[in-house]
Amino acid sequence: MAKIFFLSMLLLSVFMSSLIAQEPVTPTSSPSERPLKDTPESPKQWKIEECVKRISEDCANSIYGNIFLHNKEVISTNCCEQLVSLGKECHDTLVNDILKSPEAKGKKSTFLRNSLNVWNHCVKAITN
Repeated sequence: MAKIFFLSMLLLSVFMSSLIAQEPVTPTSSPSERPLKDTPESPKQWKIEECVKRISEDCANSIYGNIFLHNKEVISTNCCEQLVSLGKECHDTLVNDILKSPEAKGKKSTFLRNSLNVWNHCVKAITN
């Protein structure tokens, strides 16, 4: 159930971001060379899509469950490695995009706290 909800929210997020984009952008460099900030060369939609591509579905679901569904399962070291390799900016971009959904209304501070806890846990898990 969490997997279906997560994928639905993610697809909705990407779809909504595509509606926000004013005009299509033709890539001029490889994704790894582009900055992850809002500029005409790399709109928010691109950030979200690139961030999603860089983490496995299983890990995304595990992390999502811990942040938004209050799952208490331990996030695996492998998933923590994937999350930290995404970088804090990607993590925050994805979380903040999901926070725009009506389902998150009134729970933003809890979800942001959960997000920070997951990030800190993963950083600690891969540095030990």
